[in-house]
Amino acid sequence: GYNNSAFGHNAGKNTTTGEENTFLGYVSGDTNTTGDYNVTLGAGADVSTADAQNQIAIGRNVISTGNNQTVIGNSDINWFVWYYRKQHTNCWIQTNNKSNC
Repeated sequence: GYNNSAFGHNAGKNTTTGEENTFLGYVSGDTNTTGDYNVTLGAGADVSTADAQNQIAIGRNVISTGNNQTVIGNSDINWFVWYYRKQHTNCWIQTNNKSNC
């Protein structure tokens, strides 16, 4: 492959013809072989298949669920807060479906 970046022990080690992937963390992205445009961030973070396309997995041992999907956090996460700005107002959304927007 080409234009791949891998940082961490055995990160992306099985990528052969995959292109433009980024793997960061211990054994991060080691399932990928021919997949393209994937990002795995965290120890053990990985894509769902060897030929994954445009998958993002963020967190320890997080596995993406399919092409063109993003997964943040594993099953150990019990609270997630997403902040964003909405018309000059800071907003947040939590995993318990509460929001200040």
